[in-house]
Amino acid sequence: MRLIIEPDYENVSKWAAKYVAKRINEANPTPEKPFKLGCPTGSSPLGMYRELIAMNKAGEVSFQNVITFNMDEYCNLPEEHVFPGLFKGALMVRSTKIVEDMKVAAARALASLVHDRELNEKFIIPEVFDKRCAKVISEEVATVAEYLELAQAPGNREW
Repeated sequence: MRLIIEPDYENVSKWAAKYVAKRINEANPTPEKPFKLGCPTGSSPLGMYRELIAMNKAGEVSFQNVITFNMDEYCNLPEEHVFPGLFKGALMVRSTKIVEDMKVAAARALASLVHDRELNEKFIIPEVFDKRCAKVISEEVATVAEYLELAQAPGNREW
């Protein structure tokens, strides 16, 4: 992981937008091989989105062959449980999209981590920082992506 420090929100937004645009341009997306972009929600990324819009209007980046998905699209589970594994699983096999079956697989994988003997009204899913979550969820999501033939790199479990 790389930590980028900028003096203020405006500069962070510009840096992030330039980074996203660079990655899109380097990928040279096509209709057959679109670029997949996970978009965080909330107010934090708004400055970056404004910069990306300006870059698009200036012709510096195109979103024509970019597929976006909002990072709050999950199975009504706490995002901090599902996001890491769901996106990791989709990205490691280069899935062309995230579909409902992958979200269900993430939910089932999460539920599988709580054994019957542990299950009670206060403990139905693992703790947020349980290191097993991302690993188990990503494996199940990747497997479903492969089964549905959405994976562009089937069998890849490198991350």
